[in-house]
Amino acid sequence: ATQLETVITAQGNQSHPVHGITLDGLELSHSTVSYLEPYEAPTGGGWSGHRGAMVVFEGCERPTVSNCVFDSPGGTGLLFSGYIRGATVRDNEFKFAGETAIMQLGRTNVSQPWDARAGDQPWGTQVINNYIHDFGIYGKAGAGFVQGLSANTNVTRNIIFSGPRAGMEWL
Repeated sequence: ATQLETVITAQGNQSHPVHGITLDGLELSHSTVSYLEPYEAPTGGGWSGHRGAMVVFEGCERPTVSNCVFDSPGGTGLLFSGYIRGATVRDNEFKFAGETAIMQLGRTNVSQPWDARAGDQPWGTQVINNYIHDFGIYGKAGAGFVQGLSANTNVTRNIIFSGPRAGMEWL
């Protein structure tokens, strides 16, 4: 049984970002479930997410994930957290995610939750030509792609199907 929630992480911050990390042609399989971990509601609505994933980028500029397979992440497959600039997610397959395939989750000033002037959010992400299917296996709010507190995102030419409870009619 898997015991790792995060298989790969790149962590910097806004003043000392990690530059130009590329993951290309990797197959990542079976991270542990995360539905009992702490969740946060970043946008003040009913949706909440766990700030963890099979692959986590935080404090990065120009990270690229291409031609990879994310097979059975127990929670989220790929997370862009906090300060992220110019990320690219292209030509990947995400399958059987416990919750969400790809998530962007920024941060704001805690004392004034809608104040995003500090810039601790993903900006300028490209999510292109990905094949995302059979997600939301454990969590009812799973999605193919979700963003909270991020901006200037381009999500195009992706195939996304079979979300939460899809194909589970026998339950």
